[in-house]
Amino acid sequence: MISLVLRVDFWEMNPQDKIRDLNAEILLREGRHYQDHQALGKALESFQRAARLEPRHGPVHFSMGVVLAKMGRWSEAIMAYREAIRLRPDDTEAHLNLGFVYYELGLDEQAQLCFDRARELGGLAKPAGKMRF
Repeated sequence: MISLVLRVDFWEMNPQDKIRDLNAEILLREGRHYQDHQALGKALESFQRAARLEPRHGPVHFSMGVVLAKMGRWSEAIMAYREAIRLRPDDTEAHLNLGFVYYELGLDEQAQLCFDRARELGGLAKPAGKMRF
């Protein structure tokens, strides 16, 4: 059984938008399935197709960032996480993951800003001092 999470305004949408939104959600779930089975190329393809269908779907961009980071495609992961944050500014996980990508690239100041924002959103316990790695 597959359960889909529908947007709050789903029932007010026109039929074409409903179909596009449902298809994007199905592709998101397909991509997560591939991701769970370490088929990262197929997962990325599903997420990219979902993003083309519904470019305003924040979780799709977040999931693309996860896969791209796992693949070591850092600059693309940054773009995906930034888009996820643009669409959902209060997404703590997107801020955290973007921070980890920056950290991986040695961009400690940018990483710290992301971690600070995640903490502001309630996603991190406040450390005794400035976060250090």
